[in-house]
Amino acid sequence: MEVLITSGAWVDPHEDYDVYETPLMAAVIHGRFEAVKKLIGAGANPWFHIGVSQRTAEAYARDYGHEEIASYLAGLPRK
Repeated sequence: MEVLITSGAWVDPHEDYDVYETPLMAAVIHGRFEAVKKLIGAGANPWFHIGVSQRTAEAYARDYGHEEIASYLAGLPRK
């Protein structure tokens, strides 16, 4: 992941278009806490939401039973 980020891979969609999930959401869904922290450190927006459901990474963390990740995301300051 670090190679991708340092090579300029996007950590958030550049525009509000139809995206199934962000890289942060994928890391959250799979319970990859270290990846979540790296993506946040690289500038991923934890408050980005997808489509009509308005689901955030924190909501996905709770849905998939990753309470430690959900608590971490909930504790992040809103920008």
